[in-house]
Amino acid sequence: MDDRVIFHIDVNSAFLSWEAVHRLQDLGEELDLRAIPSAVGGDMSKRHGVILAKSIPAKKYNVRTGEPIVDALRKCPNLTLVSPNRELYARNSAAFMEILRRYSDTVEQYSIDEAFADRAMDSIREKFGADAVRRASFLQKDRPDI
Repeated sequence: MDDRVIFHIDVNSAFLSWEAVHRLQDLGEELDLRAIPSAVGGDMSKRHGVILAKSIPAKKYNVRTGEPIVDALRKCPNLTLVSPNRELYARNSAAFMEILRRYSDTVEQYSIDEAFADRAMDSIREKFGADAVRRASFLQKDRPDI
């Protein structure tokens, strides 16, 4: 029996990332939400709701996922807030799972942006090379934001 590896894959700030790419590629916007203090969440007109996802620049202001948007705006008055687009996130989640299924017959979706995938070590070596796991580990240590 092959040695097995269970990968845990979690999209970093999925809603914000998917929103940013959608706005850049589909809507032709020039401003990348990932490059400025920004967040997805709440109802901006009522200043009600919580932060669902935030950009790396917003983290520098200590904006936290799950906090009320009013508190986030106090910490970061120039925070760009966008309303959630659940249909977009559902489409991107389905595409994400389809990509994972290209690499594994066993994918278990844990949440909209998170899954576990099972791969045999032999197939990993065959597809990606003998040192693929070592390289991935190196990248993760070198780039904690990925």
